[in-house]
Amino acid sequence: MQLNKRRVGHFGVVGFACFLLAFMLLFGCLGEGVQPPISINESSNASNASVVVKHNVKPTAVILMDKTVFVEGEDVSFIGEGSDADGRVAAFSWRTDTGGQMSAEQSFATNILPVGTHQVFFKVNDDAGDWSDEATITIEVKAVNAKPVAFIGNVSKSEAVFGEEITFAGRGADADGTVEAFEWSSSVDGVLSVKSNFSVSNLSVATHEVKLRVEDNAGEWSNAVVVEVNVSNAVLPKAKITVATPNPANAGGMVSLGGVGVDASSEITEYYWESDREGILRKLQKIETYLSIGPHIIRFKVKNAKGTWSAFDERIVNIYSDQIAFPKPRINTITPSPAKKGTKIYFSGNADDIDGNIMAYAWRSSLDGNLSTQPDFEIYNLTVGRHYIYFKAKDNANNWSPETAAILDVK
Repeated sequence: MQLNKRRVGHFGVVGFACFLLAFMLLFGCLGEGVQPPISINESSNASNASVVVKHNVKPTAVILMDKTVFVEGEDVSFIGEGSDADGRVAAFSWRTDTGGQMSAEQSFATNILPVGTHQVFFKVNDDAGDWSDEATITIEVKAVNAKPVAFIGNVSKSEAVFGEEITFAGRGADADGTVEAFEWSSSVDGVLSVKSNFSVSNLSVATHEVKLRVEDNAGEWSNAVVVEVNVSNAVLPKAKITVATPNPANAGGMVSLGGVGVDASSEITEYYWESDREGILRKLQKIETYLSIGPHIIRFKVKNAKGTWSAFDERIVNIYSDQIAFPKPRINTITPSPAKKGTKIYFSGNADDIDGNIMAYAWRSSLDGNLSTQPDFEIYNLTVGRHYIYFKAKDNANNWSPETAAILDVK
């Protein structure tokens, strides 16, 4: 009987030791390392207990910027947002592929990004220490455009009498691009020309501030430069073209030109003819000449015994190609001519092609550029000034005709 009691006591000590060892293993008492959090599902049957390991959900990052193109020196505002399904966002990080780390704030602004394209990356960190995947956006920083500069190179007369021709010459410069457009305007008569150089003989009697400005390839206009021209109301001799035949003429054919000059107080002593394509023709009252294919603006003026020249009288003479392959265009009408500013102007033209069909048309103005691709059209907003209207046609062999032309004054 005494022996049995000792056996029972021995087994009790051993059982208690086993229980204590299991307890220490379960709650991490035997190791110094940090154990992952676990949970124990308890039941009446110890063999059914289970352990569940909880995993952290990675946060997500979003960039909220709409604007992506900036000018050098402009403030670039970076805005981001993070979310975490099982916690909170605790930190932020911005970087670029060109400059490295930028900021640890959710949003910030900077104006020191260099010119170029930048890939920007944004990520967030949660309260469990996990970083999100990086969100990305591409931004462009452009150099500040340098404004172009206009120069008036020459004005043939700063003092002129009404009807006298005045020639203007200008140019432009652009430090970081090219000059693409010109605009001359008068404080009295409005826009005069969109060419770098031009001549005008119908400036109003007044003192004019004539301005030139130029536009660069970035679409920015220069400051205007100004020259003053005074036009007085004196009486000039008058020139008139009376003969320009045949018109139109075929290439290789002789063209006859004749004109008269009138001056109430003096005799006419000199005559002058020129073509915009051929230059000076002759200095006689009547001439015969050969002209190259295409439209010619024929100008005629006279000088009196006092040495005063008249304004130019002008006439268009069209020279057609003698090759059958080319179509022959005709301007049927431009109405009204001359026309007042804002008036509806009607244009009509057609073309003949003896070995094919007409497939296309093109109209353009010396002042306003391309006008239409239809044989007939209307327009309201032509620039004030003298327009040289050009018209051509294309046949089914893809041959464009030489241009034919007419004069239209808009006042």
